[in-house]
Amino acid sequence: MVCVDLVARGQGRGTYDFRPFPACSFAPAAAPQAVRAGAVHKLDADEDGLPYVCTGYDLYVTREPCAMCAMALVHSRILRVFYGAPSPDGALGTRFRIHARPDLNHRFQVFRGVLEEECRWLDPDT
Repeated sequence: MVCVDLVARGQGRGTYDFRPFPACSFAPAAAPQAVRAGAVHKLDADEDGLPYVCTGYDLYVTREPCAMCAMALVHSRILRVFYGAPSPDGALGTRFRIHARPDLNHRFQVFRGVLEEECRWLDPDT
């Protein structure tokens, strides 16, 4: 959730207050060019011309996301997710397959087991 908001913050959006965390700072994206009458709009871009949050982005995480985080990834239009260790409540293959539900308007690819041994070492509860 924080990662998606950080991307939004980098686009001049976002909701979290990161001032207490100086390592999490971004310069807002450049102002988009004015939209002309009759201009073609891409479906994956907002009215201001910026891509919809994480369109085309890949996410690398050590642990399989939960259902709440998996839905945030659906809503942010992530392209691919790579994770190391499965989670007992994981929503990308262990317990659910949210990313592949045909009734959702966006789906993404998932790759699991990336450096799994090292990821388990980082979080022994997995």
